[in-house]
Amino acid sequence: MGVLSSEALDMDQSIDILLANACQGDDNLRSVAEGKLKQLHDLDLSNFLLGLSSQLLREETPEESSILAGIILKNSLDSGEPALDDLGSRKWLSLDPSIQSQIKENLLLTLESNCDSRRRSSKIIAKVIAWVACIEIPRNQWEELIGKLVGNMSMPSSSLKQATLEVLEYVFEESPYVLKEDQVDAVLASVINEVKMEEGGEPSSQVRLAALKALLNILKFIELAKLEEESGSSSIVAAVCDGASRSKETKIKEAAFECLVVVASRYHTKLLPHMEIIVSLTVEALKVKEDEESLRVQCIELWNTICRKEINCREEEEEEDEEEDEEEEEEEGGGGGGGGDSIFIGHLCSFVQPLLEAYMEKEKNLEKEKKEQEVVSMSVEEEGEEEGDDNLEDMDISVSAEQEGVNLDDIWEQVEDESVQDIFMTCLGLATRTMKDKVVPLVMKFVHENINGPSRMMAIYPLGFILEGPSVNQLAPVVPLLVRMMEDPQEGEGVRGRAAWILGRVFELVGANRIIKNEVVDFPRIMTLLIKMSKDVPQVSIEVYGAIYFLARGYREDAKSTSKSSELTPFVKPLIDALLSASELVKETPFRIPPCASTYKALSEIVRVSNIEELEICDALIGLMSQIFRRLSTVVKGHGEAMSSDERKNRGLLEVLHCGLLELSMKQLGTSNFEVEAAFTLRDSASCLLLLCAVS
Repeated sequence: MGVLSSEALDMDQSIDILLANACQGDDNLRSVAEGKLKQLHDLDLSNFLLGLSSQLLREETPEESSILAGIILKNSLDSGEPALDDLGSRKWLSLDPSIQSQIKENLLLTLESNCDSRRRSSKIIAKVIAWVACIEIPRNQWEELIGKLVGNMSMPSSSLKQATLEVLEYVFEESPYVLKEDQVDAVLASVINEVKMEEGGEPSSQVRLAALKALLNILKFIELAKLEEESGSSSIVAAVCDGASRSKETKIKEAAFECLVVVASRYHTKLLPHMEIIVSLTVEALKVKEDEESLRVQCIELWNTICRKEINCREEEEEEDEEEDEEEEEEEGGGGGGGGDSIFIGHLCSFVQPLLEAYMEKEKNLEKEKKEQEVVSMSVEEEGEEEGDDNLEDMDISVSAEQEGVNLDDIWEQVEDESVQDIFMTCLGLATRTMKDKVVPLVMKFVHENINGPSRMMAIYPLGFILEGPSVNQLAPVVPLLVRMMEDPQEGEGVRGRAAWILGRVFELVGANRIIKNEVVDFPRIMTLLIKMSKDVPQVSIEVYGAIYFLARGYREDAKSTSKSSELTPFVKPLIDALLSASELVKETPFRIPPCASTYKALSEIVRVSNIEELEICDALIGLMSQIFRRLSTVVKGHGEAMSSDERKNRGLLEVLHCGLLELSMKQLGTSNFEVEAAFTLRDSASCLLLLCAVS
């Protein structure tokens, strides 16, 4: 290290005292010290930064002072704001070259320190070194840095390796493009060597973790061609898998999965030779404890990425096949099929069962926690019964405000953790789109193994996420299972409601007009059940209204293309009657919305797909319009009454719902060939206009 000038020595001594005072608990002392440090920065930036680097190097510097010195040094050069990056660069480049050299030398020497008190400031020091490197290397300065860092990796000191890897992590995070290809290759080789098992010894957990974090940033940068090389990708993935499998540290396994996610996102087929060990790591990761949830999340993200890549590849193949089919049809009149099975099918089959088991275990733990919380809540409510009643009333209002649409998470949001369902079921849905028919037996096996236990509602939930991809024949047996659960009077309302929601998903994603044609599906039985359950408790009936809506929507194309009766025709009037009954306005509180917004949505869809050329359907729609006119009149008459803001909001919503349904019904009846219906439509159109004028 070079000889310091007297000014630098004085600066160093001043900084030592001021850093110590700035770390004191006394507000006045700390404030004065901070102000003087700012003055030194403004008066003599070069010697100030040199003094800070000297404090980092001194082993006798207290830990708090060392951390503060590192923070001030970093913030003096790098504000963390992209717009000010150029200002920081100009600051550094304006320093005397000899000062720059001494600061860089001090920073590199701090990496060699074995002092435990330096570990908390090591990441800050690493960021400063990386920041300076990204300024100087593009200007052909500090060219020896990368060689020095790579050389550090061959030293026996674990603390030196860890500190060096942290520098490399930040170099590739800040500006990896400043390095030449041979430098990248040298860094990659040294990092991989620390990730995998070394000959004659095991790297420390801290070193391996630092190596994986550095590798993660390198993988985001290196050219795809390097991963495409069999030796390169095999070496990287093998090292990551080896490092994860040999370590018991959760953080190391999590970092390994992060690296694998990056590889999968760029060239997922390179994982194939290593899938056996990846599946083994996955099974282990899915069984982690509650406080290690981030490992499980990262593991699932790897499989999400693999599935997304496979889905994209298949879609591209299908597009190519369609283009080829069009050419063949033009030339030969022939036709072609879609892409083949995914190359990851076998591995996904090994993954789905552990995924479902982990989901069930997590849900059981949440249910247990919920019951424990309920016991505590009950004791609190007993102490303040009046306050508890107010809370229940508030809850009722919040439920009534969320009526439009069918969203299971909204219904059960106080029962289960949405993030758990999102993580597991998103992954299952992606796996289903990749595996198609092969996923159904696995999920059905899981359902049958758990359906007779206390967690029936949780057991059937995955059925709602295997509906995109498999064939109708494979999915058809799901419907009778759901129907039996909905019919069973012994089932709780939670189970019945969830079964109804899944049935609605079947109608939405598979298509009611497709699924009911399967021989195992009893359509009249389903319709009778839906009509009956429209009078069930709100937790169930809301989902039933959604199922009716999606069932009717499945007949849109049929309604456009043909005037013939559909399977739905005999049930149009009973459905209308059931939905009208369910959405009847309460005489005492006509503006308090029950679960009726979804009933109007279902009614509108039934009207839209009904065959208007049948007299029975016309009669049903006329009866519907009469009921809606009566309700709209009741709502309009309430305009002069005193009401709360919630009631005014609900009244406006009711007006929109009624008028929308009336408009659709009149449009349908207007196309009818029956003169009496047309006359009725014209007469009541005038009545509706008068009502609308009153509303406005």
